[in-house]
Amino acid sequence: MPLQSFRSLCLIIVLVLATCGCRKDKASSKTEAETPLPANHSNNPNAGVATINVTEIARVSGKLREINVQLDQREKEFNLILDGLRKIHLQELKELEETFESVATEQDKKAIADLRSQQAGTYNRRWQETRLQLTSLKQKLDEQFLAVLQPITKEVASKKGLSVVIRQENVFCATNQFDITSAVSKRYMESFPVSQSSLPPEQVAEMPSRDSVFEPRK
Repeated sequence: MPLQSFRSLCLIIVLVLATCGCRKDKASSKTEAETPLPANHSNNPNAGVATINVTEIARVSGKLREINVQLDQREKEFNLILDGLRKIHLQELKELEETFESVATEQDKKAIADLRSQQAGTYNRRWQETRLQLTSLKQKLDEQFLAVLQPITKEVASKKGLSVVIRQENVFCATNQFDITSAVSKRYMESFPVSQSSLPPEQVAEMPSRDSVFEPRK
């Protein structure tokens, strides 16, 4: 076969292959364009992630007030125990001083100092125990609330096409964040109406994070 004829044949083959490739690409593009997007699809790159303000939901629903009422009640019970311990310590000091003569000796003063030191150690340990118990109760009540709130949040997020929900206090930085606090709060209150308590609104404190230490109100 002459060289010129061979070159012409090769050129024809290349043109045929290129034409088939273009048709295939056009068909693929047409198929992709005709494929409907999911109902929950969004052009927003952050559509799969949302934030939620758990404290706000607890406040609006009355759950935060309910938790504080329980903590206040338990703290009052502990304070009664601590007051009783103080009275016992005062009685012990009084009984010790009654064993002294009219003028206390250096040995008597040392005995008083030792007793007071012992009493202080006992009181401080008991006080710390009550704080730990209050912290434990706070965490338990928070976890109970979150356990109820989580499936409701999951339901709302699923309907909105969201895959991840993050608590606002755990977000370092976000742009165009999608907040579902209102939607979850509304859904929660449909299942659990606002609870009432005798605690005045001004005494309702912010809900600490789950790992925080209980701090009594001043």
